[in-house]
Amino acid sequence: MTIVMLYSSYEYIGVGSATVLHFLYPLFVCCMNFVLYQQKLNKQQLLCLILAIIGVLCFMDSSSSSLFGALLAISSGIFFAYYMVGMDHSSIRHMSPYVFNFYLVLMNTIVIFFLAFFMGCLSIMPIQGYLLSAIVAVLTSLIGVVLLQKGIYCLGASLTAILSTLEPITSIVVGVIWLNETLTLIKIIGCILVLLSTFILVKAQNKQEKTS
Repeated sequence: MTIVMLYSSYEYIGVGSATVLHFLYPLFVCCMNFVLYQQKLNKQQLLCLILAIIGVLCFMDSSSSSLFGALLAISSGIFFAYYMVGMDHSSIRHMSPYVFNFYLVLMNTIVIFFLAFFMGCLSIMPIQGYLLSAIVAVLTSLIGVVLLQKGIYCLGASLTAILSTLEPITSIVVGVIWLNETLTLIKIIGCILVLLSTFILVKAQNKQEKTS
């Protein structure tokens, strides 16, 4: 549902806006942990979460005019948050990330295939489409998911979710270098806020490990 809702939102709002709304999921992760597992954030973690969310919202563009598209993107973040929390509080976190990723991709393939089949959305892509899809699959489903599971195993869902807000900064850097996109003042402020939240979080984590 995360993939389906996020990609579907691209048809109604800009990719940048959809990605930003999806990246509200660290907030949903912390809320779920608090409601379901009574897991509270300390003051530093709460400050980092607020800074990260404000920073991510700075990347919002003005094309998010569709309420339905915005709801799809936010829903994708909610489902992804549930996925992270579920992994953190189950035996999956101790499972081999490669084995887990195999079953994850297999189930995604089966479910999305039947969903597309019944909706009449299946089509043959050109060769370039399959090559680009293979690159995306390797970078996200293989490398990304494996590292994410490792992060949840080492840090827990809440800290991993906050640290993963660095991803919008990566997209900004890549866009400026390879796509000749402009870097506005508001995006620079957003980058600073996200980096600041990450710095505070990592420093606090290192201090906690030393004392323990």
